[in-house]
Amino acid sequence: MPQCPPPPCRRLADQLLLAFHAACDEGAGPLALALLILLERHVNEPAYLPPGGERRAVVRFQEAHERLRNLPLAHGDGRGDDASHLAVG
Repeated sequence: MPQCPPPPCRRLADQLLLAFHAACDEGAGPLALALLILLERHVNEPAYLPPGGERRAVVRFQEAHERLRNLPLAHGDGRGDDASHLAVG
């Protein structure tokens, strides 16, 4: 009987970014904003493991911020302007 390959191991940053896009697809603006904040905190915190540039590759937030800005939120004026305090990098 052939064995199935193990599921691909993804970095936490990749998982948070996938969850962010899923929240945007569902129209859950506040959840998408919270996930984006968590993602930025995770990426910007210092690594506690030995340095490995390939393990903590740079994550680009430009597209995520653009998508959040264009997503109607359940509160406010209906625009994603609540994310204006986040740094675009």
